[in-house]
Amino acid sequence: MKVNGYIVPAADEKFIEEKVLSKLSYPGGGTAQLTGEVTVTVLAKASVDKVCYVLGSMKERLPFITNPDGSVGFKVTHFSVYVLVYKVVE
Repeated sequence: MKVNGYIVPAADEKFIEEKVLSKLSYPGGGTAQLTGEVTVTVLAKASVDKVCYVLGSMKERLPFITNPDGSVGFKVTHFSVYVLVYKVVE
């Protein structure tokens, strides 16, 4: 499996969820560009181990918080591909 050019080992595929941040939409319509830092909040399917920004073979871990409702929040400064890596439960 590839996530934005980064090859994910087959054993890890089920633990990764790709999130593409490509635009910001206003509730009443229209879109906006990022002009500074924004917090992205996404619903997670399981307990998150890490959040990464992915570009080609580079991946950068981002600080994140897990909210009481199970969603995950992290800060970004640009549109890109981000991945949630879930904890392995054995």
